[in-house]
Amino acid sequence: MQTTPVTTPRDLAHELDKIRANIAARLETVPPGRTVAMTYSGGRDSTVLLHAVAPLLARIVVIHVATGAALPEDAERIDIALESAPAVLRMRSDQADDIARNGCPSDIAPVMASAQAIASGAAPGPIPIQSTFSCCARNLWGPMQSAIIALRPAMLITGTRASEPLRSPCQPDTIDPITGAMHVAPLWDWTDEDIAETVRLRRLPVSAIYDLRPDGASVDCWSCTGYADELPARMVYLERHHPAKASALRERLQDLEATVDRKHQAWQRQIAITLDDTLS
Repeated sequence: MQTTPVTTPRDLAHELDKIRANIAARLETVPPGRTVAMTYSGGRDSTVLLHAVAPLLARIVVIHVATGAALPEDAERIDIALESAPAVLRMRSDQADDIARNGCPSDIAPVMASAQAIASGAAPGPIPIQSTFSCCARNLWGPMQSAIIALRPAMLITGTRASEPLRSPCQPDTIDPITGAMHVAPLWDWTDEDIAETVRLRRLPVSAIYDLRPDGASVDCWSCTGYADELPARMVYLERHHPAKASALRERLQDLEATVDRKHQAWQRQIAITLDDTLS
């Protein structure tokens, strides 16, 4: 007779204690004069991480990048959270200005719709487009990396999890080849359910957008038109709480769709002509 294995729920309080003990032990190994840094985005994972290491924050520099495009309630919540850290390095970017100069972020970004191509004479669509990753690199990852390089920490603590669809390529307990810091990821084996349950049990302040998309969503930029899988939840949230911003995002997405369609159709026509000429 085949039996169904019983899964024992994780003791998340115990897991948090283990994280604190592990980080405390690692701190004792840091050479005198060297810094320990931690990244904090204001998202759910980094909020759980900040809570986990709270008793140790006197020895950790918390790095946060503000893009200028967070919703006011998220910006206020992040500011309050950062008050718990004695040492905070705040980096700033201007996402709205970047979009004005380089185009709207898109998961599908035709080269001939880029600001560079248009400046070189390509026929413009309704709006210029840049890749989602290009926008994030300039407004989030680049400033964060610059801060880490400037600090030269011996150890960098992040909320990276193995189950995330997109995450840092640097594995835990390895040296980041760019920053030279030992990458420590205490939440590496945590699941979405572990994070959500910890937020619920500890009553940690996170964005209400997680009620609409339990597996996570970015709170960095309300006007982001990239990461299409997150857009439905973001739009619903904006329609409920920020209707003017919802209308602006909807209009931008309509222009984005029209631009991608136009450039894609032109590309298809050229490819079809090429293949027909080659095969004839």
